[in-house]
Amino acid sequence: MALLEMSGDYGVYQVRLREIWLADGSRKYAYYVLYHSRVIVGFDNASDPRALRLKYGEDYTSHRLELIPHRHTVDKKAVELTPEMDCAAFVSWLKENLPPTRIYP
Repeated sequence: MALLEMSGDYGVYQVRLREIWLADGSRKYAYYVLYHSRVIVGFDNASDPRALRLKYGEDYTSHRLELIPHRHTVDKKAVELTPEMDCAAFVSWLKENLPPTRIYP
């Protein structure tokens, strides 16, 4: 197992990155943008029950350990399914969607 964890500032925001590489070659990730401890956006592939429900409907419990790429919206109010993401894609998303000087709603 290998762990990569980083945090830093992006303008007015705090950014947290975590990747866990497992022996079988699989990867767990979590990339989050915060503003004063408030989640602005988060991308991860945890086996989140809300993401599992979106993907599998009522049968979601039989997939409860599956890694599901998804995005959390502001304050984690909603979850959206996404394609798999890596650190480079996250940085690109930041540059395209979140100017470092703008305060997100």
